[in-house]
Amino acid sequence: MIRVWLALVFVTAAWAQRDVSRLSFEVATIRLSGSQDEITRMAGGPGTSDPGRFVARNAELSLLMMRAYGLHDDELRGRPSWMDAIQYDVVAKVPPGTTKEQFRVMLQNLLAERFRIRVHREAELRKVYELTVAKNGPKLKLAANGTGTDDFVPAGGPRLADRDSFPILPPGQPNVACGHFPQGSYCTFRMFRMAALTERLRLPNFLGHSVIDKTGLVGAYDFTLNFSQLSADLAATDFSAPPIEVAVQQQLGLKLSPTTASVEVIVIDQVEKTVTEN
Repeated sequence: MIRVWLALVFVTAAWAQRDVSRLSFEVATIRLSGSQDEITRMAGGPGTSDPGRFVARNAELSLLMMRAYGLHDDELRGRPSWMDAIQYDVVAKVPPGTTKEQFRVMLQNLLAERFRIRVHREAELRKVYELTVAKNGPKLKLAANGTGTDDFVPAGGPRLADRDSFPILPPGQPNVACGHFPQGSYCTFRMFRMAALTERLRLPNFLGHSVIDKTGLVGAYDFTLNFSQLSADLAATDFSAPPIEVAVQQQLGLKLSPTTASVEVIVIDQVEKTVTEN
């Protein structure tokens, strides 16, 4: 009986792996971008206001790969220089009920098919930060409607600012906007979950390192953050905002603690510049 049960487990796992490899968009096109606008835009997909359609404009293949695998720039290795220079437009129809994880696999499969991409995964030991709740508890305001995003949403275009220099966001959707000045950065976050905050903190103009969420906080929050990109010793001046580690603790009631952890990177073994037919 045990042998039969084990056999069923292995068969189920094999079929699950096969199903993942077959996940695909209903319809998808990839073309060289003909726009003179250099701004990259990606919108739609699961978890957004348009879950049935994903659109990317003026997107380099490297950025599409990062979106597909949930990577940051230094986690995508072995790519030729043209992957960061040539821009493409992507339009894809997403099947109803697709999850965020399935969407990523669909995008991986699409790029692999159209650009003949082959990759392998490697693990590297790197400096990371753990995000926990500080001693006196969080200083975060729950979003009014209690919903939010697990993905950070880049805010495009100029924003109005309040008298404290924090950008003013339009109501109604999860978002973030930042103003960067010599004396520090001023960021406004709306309807943000901890997963989205850790993704934002990974960016080079924030911490520049991976962040592991250990807060246990499950809500969506509205908050602001004023910080300096300088290190703690250099930022201790009269005109600078506090370094980001200090700002996160003082203003959000959260704590960033440096440590080391194994981080997965994707290495490109093969990629072709010419897109196959749609």
